[in-house]
Amino acid sequence: MVIDWQFWARERTIDDVKVFLRKIDWDDLGELFDIAREQYTRRTQPGYYLRKTMRKDLLKAREFLSRMSHNAYTLQLWAKTELRNLSRNAHFSPELRTQFRATAQMAADFRSLSRMQRIKLGWWILLRAEQWPVGQMPSIASLRNLGTQGELDLIFLYLELKTNAAKLALPYGQQVYDDMLAGL
Repeated sequence: MVIDWQFWARERTIDDVKVFLRKIDWDDLGELFDIAREQYTRRTQPGYYLRKTMRKDLLKAREFLSRMSHNAYTLQLWAKTELRNLSRNAHFSPELRTQFRATAQMAADFRSLSRMQRIKLGWWILLRAEQWPVGQMPSIASLRNLGTQGELDLIFLYLELKTNAAKLALPYGQQVYDDMLAGL
């Protein structure tokens, strides 16, 4: 625990962000969290292949949510570092400060929400949900929706965070902006 704290990253500069981002394959992600595709798979695949696909999808969902959470943490550290630097600058823009604060909060919120879904996924993996009767198998695609009525879409929240962070990176140059969008 002390060793983890000793080497814990406390700040990220804009140069660090590109290095520490984990790539996300948006086509794969969209397919994995597509409810219509999931229902089609359950109707058309026989038992053994369905269970094999379900196991693979459980692991892929965990990996995607982990990458997204890691990226949100990197952006949160960057936003906090920028806020600290702005407060030292006598000519800081209050609007910029508000934008970085909002991005840091969005990243923290996303991390919290994705952690809940990763815990649920962890239980499904541990309890071998792919071995459950077909009618009782959990829906991986439904993990993207949170709230009592599914009013929060985890993928949409991440895309919103991605857009916010990229806009904040634009003053560092078009290349940094493009790298930020490509990395997230």
